[in-house]
Amino acid sequence: MRLPTRLVMSAAVRSMSDGARRPLRGVVFDLDGTLTVPNLDFKEMYRRCGVDPSDDILEAIAKMPAADAAAATSVVDEMEAEGRRTLRLEPGARELAAWLARQGVPTALVTRNTKATVDHLHATLWAGLPPFAPAVSRDDAAFPPKPDPAALEAILEAWGVDDRGSVVMVGDSPANDVVFGKAAGVATALVDSGRRFVEGGADEGADVVVAS
Repeated sequence: MRLPTRLVMSAAVRSMSDGARRPLRGVVFDLDGTLTVPNLDFKEMYRRCGVDPSDDILEAIAKMPAADAAAATSVVDEMEAEGRRTLRLEPGARELAAWLARQGVPTALVTRNTKATVDHLHATLWAGLPPFAPAVSRDDAAFPPKPDPAALEAILEAWGVDDRGSVVMVGDSPANDVVFGKAAGVATALVDSGRRFVEGGADEGADVVVAS
């Protein structure tokens, strides 16, 4: 029987730490398509918002006239609210989180989703596990969204990490998650859900690629 992807991802995280002969000092996760089963129809979201699929939807909305931006934001909010209703964890996600907690490894979350979705995750699917600290959503005005590395830089500072290679960024988007991690100088693990082929096919130099 094939191991669940997230248990394989756990092994990848462990091997990255062991292979470098350094302690694992922290893991930063993406949310959609990494910890949770993809349930947002991004193609439909882009279509309804009038955004070209090759563009970054948040950046595109930010550049729209006010009325158009409000309408597009409403579409995104509506679809994400439905996403919260059907949110499910990927197999192995809780096991991986529990293993990291037992090892005393801190975890953080950086997502382009909303604070409402993060709060829903913590209150329901993540109940009984240590909450992500910090958990950064696109509603955090202090940080621009991924792939700008500002949020990850702040996490490293809060954790007091000097050896950046001892922290792993785990996500399913090369353009957002791998580039995000590389820009901050941490190790990167790409969960290959197929999203990279929507983004052009490159893995952006991820240190580990885990098939889903």
